[in-house]
Amino acid sequence: MLTVYRVEHYDRRHGPYQASWEKMNNRCRKLADKLDLEFITDQHPPPSLDGIINFSADYYCGFDSLQALFDWFEKYLKELQEHNYHVAVFEVEDSDTLRGGKQVMFKRKKCRRKQTLQLSEVKDETKQRIDPVAVSL
Repeated sequence: MLTVYRVEHYDRRHGPYQASWEKMNNRCRKLADKLDLEFITDQHPPPSLDGIINFSADYYCGFDSLQALFDWFEKYLKELQEHNYHVAVFEVEDSDTLRGGKQVMFKRKKCRRKQTLQLSEVKDETKQRIDPVAVSL
């Protein structure tokens, strides 16, 4: 089993890159456009450039750790939260995942939702895990 962390909208459950395809308000669409501008980089590769091939529309993007999610979305966490995004935590069978260098794709229909985290919690949890000062206290 793999724990997968996914940023998604509370109501529609789509990821931030899909917001421009949905009937979203203009602010969410602008955020998606901003994210798309930085999508194809070494830091934010699309699945096909991250070593993930042969996937279908049944697969959703996520991360195998909170740290990986934080590294990807760090400068957008506050803005994403203001647009009603959160982190959905899933348990997924390994056979229902495809792993890339920075992200994981998983079959949403075949997973179990464990919990939901506010994006502010992600920052707090990753800071506690990686900040040597916080660890030594």
